[in-house]
Amino acid sequence: LSLQVNAGGNITYGAVTITGADPAIAPTPAFLLNSGGTITGTGNVRTTDPNGNLLVNFQSQGNVTTQQITTRGGDITITSQTGSIQTDGLQTSVQGNQNPRNGGDVQLNARGDIATGVIDTFSDQRGNLGNGGNVSITSETGSVTTNQIFTYAEDRNTRNSQAGNISISAQNGISSRFILAKAPGQAGNVQLTTANGNIRVEPVNSGIASIVTRSIAQGGGNVSISTANGNVTITGSTTTTGNTQGGNVSISTANGNVTLTGGTTTTGNTQGGNVTITSEQGDIWVAPIETAANTGSSGDVQLDAKQGQVTTATIATTDNNSRAIAGDVTIHAQTGIRTGTIDTFSRQGRDAGNIQLTTERGDIRAAQLFSYVQGNSGTGKGGNITLKATERGNIQVNTQILAHSTRNAGGTVDIKTRQGNITLETVTSFYGIPGAGNSNIPLSGNFPGGNISLETSNGNIVAKDLVAYASGIGSGGEVSVSAQGGSINLHGAFTFGGRGTQGGRGSSVNLNASGDITVNAINATGRNGSGNITITSGGTFLANLLRRDVRGLYSSVIANDTFGAGTGGNIQIAARSIVLTEGAQVSSSTHSSGKGGDVILNASEKIEIRGFIPKGARPGTEALI
Repeated sequence: LSLQVNAGGNITYGAVTITGADPAIAPTPAFLLNSGGTITGTGNVRTTDPNGNLLVNFQSQGNVTTQQITTRGGDITITSQTGSIQTDGLQTSVQGNQNPRNGGDVQLNARGDIATGVIDTFSDQRGNLGNGGNVSITSETGSVTTNQIFTYAEDRNTRNSQAGNISISAQNGISSRFILAKAPGQAGNVQLTTANGNIRVEPVNSGIASIVTRSIAQGGGNVSISTANGNVTITGSTTTTGNTQGGNVSISTANGNVTLTGGTTTTGNTQGGNVTITSEQGDIWVAPIETAANTGSSGDVQLDAKQGQVTTATIATTDNNSRAIAGDVTIHAQTGIRTGTIDTFSRQGRDAGNIQLTTERGDIRAAQLFSYVQGNSGTGKGGNITLKATERGNIQVNTQILAHSTRNAGGTVDIKTRQGNITLETVTSFYGIPGAGNSNIPLSGNFPGGNISLETSNGNIVAKDLVAYASGIGSGGEVSVSAQGGSINLHGAFTFGGRGTQGGRGSSVNLNASGDITVNAINATGRNGSGNITITSGGTFLANLLRRDVRGLYSSVIANDTFGAGTGGNIQIAARSIVLTEGAQVSSSTHSSGKGGDVILNASEKIEIRGFIPKGARPGTEALI
C-alpha cells in the first residue's frame, strides 16, 4: 500500500498507484523516494484512498523529472539539493461530501531551475469545511517557470473555507501563467520574488486575468511582486476582491521597468486595498487601476519611478455607487508623468481623495483630474490637487480639474513648475452647487471655496476659468497666478462669495507676470465684502469684453463689487501698458450700504480705454489713473 525507496544512486519509476497507507511505516509518506542521484518518473503517480492524506515526498541530490502527480489531499514535496526540478503537473484535491478535509500543500525546492505544469490544490466539500493548500516554489540559483497555479476552496454552507497562499522565489527570474487563490472565506496571498531576473505573468488567453485572489464572504488576498534586478511584466489583469476588503497590490523593481498591460483592481464592501508600484531606476507603465469600497474607505494608489517616467491609463479610487471615503493618488517620477483621467471623487458626500503628481525633470501631462464631492448628504471635503515640476518641465491638463464640494470646503489646487509652461482648461475648487454661483441657495454650513495657485518661475501660463467661488453663505477661495519670465493668458478667475441671506465674502485674485497679462473676466464680489484684485505685469495688461454674464453673476469684466454691508476690496493694475478695449470694464462698486473699494491703474507708458459705461453702473469710492 505504501512505497519507500532509498538509493545511493539514481531512481527511475513508471506508473504508480497507491490505494492506502501502511500502518507499519506511518507517519512517513505514502510514496517516499530518497536518491543520492537523480529521480526520473516515466509514468503518472496517483494516490486514491478517499479517507487518507497520502503524501508524496521526493528527495534527491540531483535532478528530479516527473510526470503528473495526483493525491487525494496529500501533500506533495519535491526537493533537489544540487539540481533542477521538472514536472508535468501536480494536483492535490479533495472532492465530495466528506469529513472536513483540506487540499494538500505543494512544496518544490531546488538548487537549479524549476519548471512545472499546472499546479492545483483545492477542497470542494459541498457543505463541509475544507481549505485549499499552500503552494511554495523556491529556486536557490535558477529560475522558475510555471503553467497555471490554483489554490481554492468551495464551501456552500459555512463560507469559512480559506484558500492557500502562493509563494514563488527564484534567483534568476519567474515566468508564470494564470494564478488563482479564491475561497468563500479568506482568499490566499500571492507572492513572487526574484533576486536577479525578470518576472512575467501572462493569462491563459489574451485579454483576461493573470492574477486573481477573491473571497465571497471575507477578504481578498494580497499580491506582492518584486525583483531586485529585472523587469516586471503582467500582460493580463490583476484582481483582488473581497466581501469585507480588497487585498493590497505591491509591485517593485530595484533596477528595471514595471509594465502592466492589464488592469489592476482591488475592491471590497468596507475597504479597498492599496496599490503601490515602485521602480528605483526604470519606468512604470500601467493600464487602468481601480481601488474602491461601498462603505468605509477606498485604498490609496502610489506610483514611484525614482529615476524614470510614469505612464498610466485611468486611475480611480472610487466608483459611481460608492459611499466610501475616496483614497489618495500619489505619483512621483523623476523624468515625467503622463496620465489618463484620475478619479478620487465621492458621489455620496464623503471626503474626496487627494491627487499629487510630482516630477523633477520632466513634463506632467494629464487628461483630467477629479477630486470633487457630490451628494445630498454628508460633509465631505473636496480633495487637494498638487502638480509640481521641481526643477523643470511643462504641466498640461487637457480638460478639467475638479476639486469642489457640494457639502463642505473645496480642495486646494496647487500647480507649480520651476521652469516650464502651465497649460490648463477649467479648474474648479468652489463650495456649493455646480452652476449655482452666488445665488441665494439654502446650503448648510459656512464653507469656503478652495484656493487655486498657479506658478512658474520661467514660463507662460494659459488657462480657461479658475473657479473658487462659494454658494449660499460661504466665502470664495483665493486665486493666485504667477509667471515670472513669461506671460499669463486667462479667460476668467471667479472668487466671489455667496449672496445668501447672511452672505459670504469674495476672496482675492492676484496675477503677476514679467510679461503680458490677458484676461476676459475676474469676479471677486461678495455680499459681505469683496476681495482685492491685484494685477502686476512687466508688459501689457489687456482686458477684452466678455459679451455675456458668466452664470448671470456679474456685469463687468473685472469686478469686486460688494452687495451688502461689507467693505469692497481694491483693484490695482500696474503694467507698462494698460489696454481696456471694446467695452471692457473695471468695477469696484457698492450695491448696498457697504463701502466700495478703490480702483488704481498705473502704467509707465500708456493707458488705453475704449468702450462704454454700462447703464446703471455705480462708481467706487475712488479711481486713480
